[in-house]
Amino acid sequence: MTYFQAEMASLRSGWRGRCGARWREMSDSERRGFDSVTDLGRAFDFGRQWLGSAEDETILRELSAQWRTEKDDEAAHTLRGRGNERFRAKDYVGSVSLYTQGLRYSSADNPETSLLYANRSAALYYLQRYQECLLDVGRAERHNYPQELQHKTRARRAACLQQLNCAEGGIPSPVTQQSPSQVEGEGETPAAISLRVHSSRGRYYVACRDLRPGQVVLQEEAFAAVLIPGELSEETPPTQDMHCHHCMTLAHLPLPCGTCSFSSYCSESCRDLAWHQYHWLDCPLAGLLLALGTFAHLALRTVLIAGMPVVERVQSEAAEGLGEEGGRRPEISPYQLIHSLLTHSERQPPAHRFLCALTAAALCLAVWRSGLAPRLLGPGAETEPGPNSEAGGSLRTLGVALIQHMLQLQCNAQAISTVRDTGVGCARVLELQQLRIATALFPRASLFNHSCEPNTGISFHKTSLTVRASQHIPAGQEVFHCYGPHVSRAALRERQQALRTQYFFQCGCHMCVREEGGGHSLLQDHFLCQHCSSTLSMLEEARYECVNSKCGYSVSELTLHYQLNAISSQLQRASSLISTQPEKAQQQLHQCQDEARKLLPAHHPLSGKIQDSLAQLHASQGDWRRAAQHLRESVGAVRRQFGPNSLELAQQLFKLAQVLFNG
Repeated sequence: MTYFQAEMASLRSGWRGRCGARWREMSDSERRGFDSVTDLGRAFDFGRQWLGSAEDETILRELSAQWRTEKDDEAAHTLRGRGNERFRAKDYVGSVSLYTQGLRYSSADNPETSLLYANRSAALYYLQRYQECLLDVGRAERHNYPQELQHKTRARRAACLQQLNCAEGGIPSPVTQQSPSQVEGEGETPAAISLRVHSSRGRYYVACRDLRPGQVVLQEEAFAAVLIPGELSEETPPTQDMHCHHCMTLAHLPLPCGTCSFSSYCSESCRDLAWHQYHWLDCPLAGLLLALGTFAHLALRTVLIAGMPVVERVQSEAAEGLGEEGGRRPEISPYQLIHSLLTHSERQPPAHRFLCALTAAALCLAVWRSGLAPRLLGPGAETEPGPNSEAGGSLRTLGVALIQHMLQLQCNAQAISTVRDTGVGCARVLELQQLRIATALFPRASLFNHSCEPNTGISFHKTSLTVRASQHIPAGQEVFHCYGPHVSRAALRERQQALRTQYFFQCGCHMCVREEGGGHSLLQDHFLCQHCSSTLSMLEEARYECVNSKCGYSVSELTLHYQLNAISSQLQRASSLISTQPEKAQQQLHQCQDEARKLLPAHHPLSGKIQDSLAQLHASQGDWRRAAQHLRESVGAVRRQFGPNSLELAQQLFKLAQVLFNG
């Protein structure tokens, strides 16, 4: 774990640790009293009563202060100076990065802002990024770039236009990607799935017609989404510095918020939309929200996007018994659907519910102290409720909504992921990995039931989710999504434990039933007899025996896994030497291959990883033919483990395509 990872873990556990301490300070009768509370309003009142000590205030202030979210004009000036040094050294990429960091810390009325935009435009010009250069020239002028220097920006604009072969004064519009709905045209097609309600199974989707593999099943825009703060590293900037905080797209030249130094956006339009919808409150509470964690942040953002009038109306309808079976109402709003999602409050540990209650109380107190409560809650929210009395009115409604959404997110939060180059391996062959960048609420997608071997797959474009059929789905058949523990990535016991812990149910999908009945598991280890190379069969007493009756060889499961781990460790060491000591790496990889052939079949996942590393080695040396041979072997192992419709197979095939293209 890096220092930054440890620091972030301590920050996130800091508030959780404080809440845990408060829970332990309670008497047994007080804990039992809270545990018996089923009404979220009473849970919020309980949290308000237990929050408010001087120690709580100090801890929250310290946690919030660990996140640097304020503007700092001195830091902006320093970063511009460092950027100028890189620019003079003709390191234009480095100078762009430093100017961008400077813009994060520079306040809107600071003269440094116009200079930073102008200097960044100069670096972009030398990088031949002419359209982006033009945008920065315009931003510099809008931020009152000094009159005596404007001849530079005018000359730079003219040079860009000349390079782009544009008419005088015409600024070309940047190319924008079409959204999936524009590309697919799915809005005009009949619905692919319909929602059903069952007394015991709850809500679920079935196919309205035969669905072929790859066909779009559902497209949905996130109701609310929050970027997950990433790790600081020397190689790549953290997620929050690379992605737009509104649409989550990759922002090559992020535009900072005018008030805080944390949030940034891909364009002025995203920045304006974010401020209008939620950032007007996110911004002054940024440090606290980062300290309390992503779920607390997403819960508040959900309320802000819905609007308190809608939240109050939906809560009132629910209290009166209206709209509880939300899935049956054709005109149900997205927020009504969110409100109808289960909290599983009675199954969640009391200490976790107490954490949610204290977090909601802390957020409500921060909203009141920000001076923005009247804007959120209405003009009646001007009096601070006492810490030892029940909060009334809209502030209590807000607290109830925050607790409800934090509890719901345990089972209904959806990770938004992207595919990014790991930076490992040959420069001409990208090594990709799936990276979680945000957490979001997709109300309609939350209604899919789980299967460890689902018949759909999902992808993301910005904050839009697309669900596609991964196999033929006949009309009337249920449509499933995987909640995380997939049959190709986790064994039966591990999957069941994960689903019970996070989602509170025992999975009864066809793969779990099959494996519980003694059927073959995709992740079941296969070993070869080291005497005759026949297959080893597992016995009940944690031993393996050769299937060849004439051989009679047997070995303990512990011994086999020890040998497996030894090969895996040797492979890891060899792979780390590919770029620096290729000859030594090749020798060690062939040793791994020889050991693996004695122990494992060619389709074993570890055998596939060895083939992948050998392909990486030969690709780094330009031996594309041998690289392709090894990658084909790796593709076979990946297809067997993860299936023909998996992202893992797609990534291996993409690497093979790059090798074939380069060769």
